[in-house]
Amino acid sequence: MPLLNNHHSHGNHTPRYTPSSKVRERLELSAQEVKNLSLRTVRCPLCNFPIDRVYQDSTGHKHVKCRKCKFEGAINLAYFRRKPGGRHRRKRYYGKRKSTTS
Repeated sequence: MPLLNNHHSHGNHTPRYTPSSKVRERLELSAQEVKNLSLRTVRCPLCNFPIDRVYQDSTGHKHVKCRKCKFEGAINLAYFRRKPGGRHRRKRYYGKRKSTTS
């Protein structure tokens, strides 16, 4: 599935910018490189609102702004990484919660 053919057709709309062959090639290579990677959500460190989506191999720092609480600043992606399946590990360690209805 070519990446560049994913444009919306609204009447006779023509794109304002036609990427060069070098840019198109880099876009296709980028799409192929992330084909087998999963996305993860980066959440606001203050209010836990989702603020960005990054691939699992993303590292380094990112400047973000939360649309909900208006936090703006740099975050280290390594510090705000959640381990997949954490909820299931906690359940296995602590056991099932007791039902409050009797």
